[in-house]
Amino acid sequence: MSWKRIAGPVLTLNSLIIALVAASIAVHTPLPGLMAWDWAAPPRRSPSSAPSDGSPLAPMRRVSAELIQPESDLEYLGAFRLPATVEGVGEQCNKGYSGSYGWSYGGSGATYYPYGDLQGPDDGFPGSLFGVGHPYEGCVSEVTIPEPVISPDKELDDLPTAGTLQPFTDVTAGRQTGGLTGTVLGDIQYYPRQGAQTTDKLYWVMYEYYLPEPDAAWHGWCELDFSNLQSQGTWRLDDFPASATSRYLFEIPQSWADAYTPGKYLAAGRNRLVNDGSWGPALYAFGPWNDGNPPPDGSAVEAVQLLKYDSDHTLRDYSHSDEWSDGAWLTVGNKSAVIFAGTKALRTSASGLEYYGEPDVDGCGYKGYHGEPYYGAILFYDPMLLAEVAKGTIEPYGVQPYAVFNVEDYTFRQGCRRSILGGIAYDRQRNLLYVMERLVDGFYDRRPIVHVFRVMDSGQEPDLEPPTTPQNLRADNVTSEQVEFSWDASSDNVHLVGYIIYRDGEPIATTVITSYTDTRVNPSAVYSYTVVAWDARSNRSAPSEPLVVTTRDGPDSREPIISNVRVRDITEGSAVVTWHTDELATTCITYGVQYSGSETTIEDPTLTTMHRVTLTGLAANTTYVFHIASTDAAGNTHEYPARAFTTSPPGGTGGFAPILNGIGSRRVYEGERLRFTVTA
Repeated sequence: MSWKRIAGPVLTLNSLIIALVAASIAVHTPLPGLMAWDWAAPPRRSPSSAPSDGSPLAPMRRVSAELIQPESDLEYLGAFRLPATVEGVGEQCNKGYSGSYGWSYGGSGATYYPYGDLQGPDDGFPGSLFGVGHPYEGCVSEVTIPEPVISPDKELDDLPTAGTLQPFTDVTAGRQTGGLTGTVLGDIQYYPRQGAQTTDKLYWVMYEYYLPEPDAAWHGWCELDFSNLQSQGTWRLDDFPASATSRYLFEIPQSWADAYTPGKYLAAGRNRLVNDGSWGPALYAFGPWNDGNPPPDGSAVEAVQLLKYDSDHTLRDYSHSDEWSDGAWLTVGNKSAVIFAGTKALRTSASGLEYYGEPDVDGCGYKGYHGEPYYGAILFYDPMLLAEVAKGTIEPYGVQPYAVFNVEDYTFRQGCRRSILGGIAYDRQRNLLYVMERLVDGFYDRRPIVHVFRVMDSGQEPDLEPPTTPQNLRADNVTSEQVEFSWDASSDNVHLVGYIIYRDGEPIATTVITSYTDTRVNPSAVYSYTVVAWDARSNRSAPSEPLVVTTRDGPDSREPIISNVRVRDITEGSAVVTWHTDELATTCITYGVQYSGSETTIEDPTLTTMHRVTLTGLAANTTYVFHIASTDAAGNTHEYPARAFTTSPPGGTGGFAPILNGIGSRRVYEGERLRFTVTA
């Protein structure tokens, strides 16, 4: 298969459809707008294309037939709970008030062990799972795998509970320093003995949340029998930064590794941008047994880079609020996929709706970046494109997911939430995928549950068709404090997942039912709601017709809602900042050069819903940070999180740098048709 690269042309931002026929194509185009690849129907072969010797036409080869299509190739089998009563071994695993925290707030990493629970029932779910417990302890427990149960009403009491095979143990043997600025356990991975090893191993990796040192060594291994741990390590992956290599672990199929990363059967990575990290999930192939048994402490083991994004080439629809917790390399028959599970933010960095600071009126969680609402998602990558990265044909940032699996209607925890999906594990022999949903079970302890999918080859083509548009939005109950509305259900050709709710043009929530109650409104205010349907492959419908609602009069004790914050008409010396409030309110903006410590404030006491401030006397090619605030007639003040913009260079044109969703590379076979769309 040969490769061709198409450099990004200058295109007008209208709807553009291009049919491309090539051996394989890689595209990187720095343009504003939204771009996407879609697999179109294969071209029909004409009689003139038949072989001259009269032999029958060979069947059309299609890349989509070699890739796992999540919306049709993953069958949901149900879920099970993890033990509520746990024991910990050693001081590290007993930091709770009355022993171990156990599974509480855990589930960040997991691995499947085929030889666990050998005395278990013959129910089609043999083996065991190793999983990471509470992050303050960073300990690992081994549990049985009960037959999962589907609970239509998401009732935890319907689910079976796993049993403990080995209690929580610090597999790093005291190497964790703990806390947000120390090291904690990230993930584990079982792998059979290799090289000079005489026993199978449990590999582990630690990470530091805030500012990991680039050359930190955080990988190690131990025995699978926790009574004879013999933990070894730590090592780093070549000269690659710890912020891109140290968070999750999974297995690489031997046949793929033998062809493209010989002897390197483990994959590691992280999604963290600081200190030369990655703006999206990163991935590296390695095999520490090649560098010693064990490698020397603190040494660098050989590794091959397979995936890494930078600030100029980010994950498509990137948000600083995204979390990618764990990964797996799926295979079934002739199909395969590399996947990363985690939490996806709907407010992307490119949209201008992401913000930093405390959560705003529709947000949740703590300080930091916010991109609400969030949903559980699994990214699907083409392994053959990662092979081209290993060969040096494609840059590590040149690969994008070919599908985003939306699991919203499977998750038990709904509403605004962070850290949705955690550790994942794959039973390759039985094609069973185990996915942990975090923070579900319990009021205070909030243990994870485990969802189970069967990976299969359904023979279905990728689903490129969005759901139908939601119809007939109607207000069911409007008061001074809330708006209840509903709509007619959408339909989808494969799997409808649910709906995204927009208020005044900004996403505020997701739901799996055909109604929503907005409890964050103000009295005597006007709101415009729209609803978008989406499916299991994250295809989205067109927005519904807007529902415009005026709330009733009443006591005003809530701050105004600020929306549609925009910076317009940026020049080398000025900029215009605009925003909207849902009720009459004052205008205030404080701004200054980033990191300068000097600020200027502009105030206007006039009560209005449309706010506009012109900033003048700015320095060229300089980044400014601004804070806006509005106070209503009742004295309630909304201080919006900080935003930033950069003025134009001398002689330059105003505006933000153009941002394009990453397109990445896609494989096609000769004769296969590809549809390429650009939408402003």
